[in-house]
Amino acid sequence: MGASNFVKNPGQRKKRQFSLKGLALKIDLPLLITVILLLIIGLIMVYSSSMQYAVLIDTDKPAALFQKQVIFVIGGLVVGFVAYRFDYHWLKPLAPYIMGSIIVLLIIVLMLPVTENEPKRTLFGGSVQPSELAKVVVIIYLSVWIGQKKDQLNLLASGIIPMILILSTICVLIMLQPDNSAMLTILFLGILLFVIGEGNVRLIIPVVIFSLVIFGIAYFTSGTIQSRLDGYFASMNSMNTLDYHIQQSLSAIIRGGWFGTNLGEGTAKYIGLPVPWTDSIFAVILEELGFFGGAFIVFLYLVILFRGFKIAEDAPDLTGKLLASGLTSWIVFEAFINMGVMVRLFPVAGNALPLISYGGSMMVTTLGSLGLIFSVNRSVIEKQVGDERRSLDAAVDLRGRNGRGRVPRVNRSKRTRKFPT
Repeated sequence: MGASNFVKNPGQRKKRQFSLKGLALKIDLPLLITVILLLIIGLIMVYSSSMQYAVLIDTDKPAALFQKQVIFVIGGLVVGFVAYRFDYHWLKPLAPYIMGSIIVLLIIVLMLPVTENEPKRTLFGGSVQPSELAKVVVIIYLSVWIGQKKDQLNLLASGIIPMILILSTICVLIMLQPDNSAMLTILFLGILLFVIGEGNVRLIIPVVIFSLVIFGIAYFTSGTIQSRLDGYFASMNSMNTLDYHIQQSLSAIIRGGWFGTNLGEGTAKYIGLPVPWTDSIFAVILEELGFFGGAFIVFLYLVILFRGFKIAEDAPDLTGKLLASGLTSWIVFEAFINMGVMVRLFPVAGNALPLISYGGSMMVTTLGSLGLIFSVNRSVIEKQVGDERRSLDAAVDLRGRNGRGRVPRVNRSKRTRKFPT
C-alpha cells in the first residue's frame, strides 16, 4: 500500500462512518420515543373510556371511537412526517397565505347556522376545527414575522401595533364562535413569542393590556366564562359549589388512589364523568392507572418541554427558535391546562389532552406541529454534520495535499544527495 493511499483511506473511512451517523441521528430520539409512548397510552385509554358510549350508538361496534382514533393517529403521523421532511425556511414566503387561509376558515365558521345554546366551531361534518388550527397558524406566522422584524420589534409603529392587530384579528374571530379557551391560548402564545423574540419586556405592557381587555370583554359577554370562573373561586370557600364535571373527576381520582383500579375497571366513565374520551380522559387515567400512572404522563410531557426547548436553543436562526419553542409551549400548555382542570388547579377550560384525547383536529394538528419541531431539529443536525464534514475534509486535504501523495522518504534522500549544500 502506497503512502498516499495510507493517508487518504483513514479519512475516507471516517467520512463514511460520519455520514452514516448523521443519517441515523437526524431526529431527536428521546422526543420521538416520548411521542410514541403517549400515542400508545392514548389509544388504550380512548378504547377503555369510550366503549360504553360506542355501544349506546351501535351495539355491534364497541370499538367504533377507538377505530376512528387509529385513523386520526395514522393521518397525523403522515402529516407529521411530511412536516419533518419539509424545510421550515419555506414557511417564510408561505406564512401570509397560511394566515389568510385560517382567517377565511374562521369567517366561514361564523357564517354557518348555529343551533340554540350550541357554539358552531367545526367544518366538514365536524372533522375540522379552525380555532385549533389557528393556534398553530399564529405560532407559524409570528415566528416568521418576528424573525424578519427582529430589529423593529421594539418599535411601536412597526412592532407593537402590528402584533396587536395580528392577535386581535384572530382573537375576535374566535371569540365570536365562541371558543374562549382557544382565544386565551393564542393570547398567551403571542406574549410568549414576543418575549422569546427578545422583545423589550417594558414594551410588552401594551400587549398585556390588550389581552386583559379582550379577556374582560369575553368575561362580560360570555355566560360560560362567568359561570366557570365564579364557580371556581366560589369552590375555594365551599366544596359544595364545585362544578359537576370536577366533582366527578375528583371522585374518580380518589377511587384510583396510588396504583389505580386496573385498566378498564374504572367506573367514573359509566356514572356521569362528562366526555371521558376527550376532555376528561386524564381523570380516567388517574382512576385506572392511579397516581403513579398520572405522574408518568406528566413526566412524558415534561420530556417534550425539555427536548423541544433544547431543539429551539440549538436552532440555526430566530425563526427556527421561535417555531420550536412556540409549538412546544403550545402542546405542553394544552396538556397542563387539561390535567390541571381535572385536579382542580384551574377553572374548567374545555382543552383536550394532546396525543391522548380522542379527536381528529387536535391529533393531526399536534403531530403536524411535532413534525415541524423535528424539522428544526433536522436542520440543526444537518448543519452540525456539514460543519464537521467540512472540518474533516480540510484536515484530510492538508495532510494529503488535495489527494496528491507525499514525497517518499527515499526520494527525498536522493534529492538531498543530488543537490548538496
